[in-house]
Amino acid sequence: MRPKQIEQQMIQAKDYAQYMLAKAKDPNQNFLNYEPMCKLCLGTGSRTVYQYGKPYRKRCENATWDKDKNRFICAGNIGWQQLETENKKDLSCEIWKIVARENLKEGFMFFLKQDYQIKKLSDLLTQQLYTILRMLRSGRLLITLSSYNLSSSQQYQFQKAA
Repeated sequence: MRPKQIEQQMIQAKDYAQYMLAKAKDPNQNFLNYEPMCKLCLGTGSRTVYQYGKPYRKRCENATWDKDKNRFICAGNIGWQQLETENKKDLSCEIWKIVARENLKEGFMFFLKQDYQIKKLSDLLTQQLYTILRMLRSGRLLITLSSYNLSSSQQYQFQKAA
């Protein structure tokens, strides 16, 4: 590309960004469509369900076929908290199976407090739980946890000696 073309594209991008910011600040504009939306599927009609730590796609319970748009649309799911809790329980169980098998409970708890500033898994989002599970299954997090376990046992020995 020539420098003149690059400069022209930069000006166009800047103008478009200013236009979008002005539109977002204007209360009369419909920048976002604020129709009621399902918290699980975000209106797409299909949501992620976890079984034994594996994600599967499932049609949302309240999804209906829209003939005009020719696709499933979900206007909202009343019991979305319960469904989300079930997903979290499944992922938490799979995480604890790995942690218990590797005898890394102390290191894992230290990891949660250090990296996420939480005391229990249920405080995390479903996607965070799935990410931690994938890291445990791949072995990347096990190395970190074993080093946490080592350092925490050394800290205990130092505290005991003092």
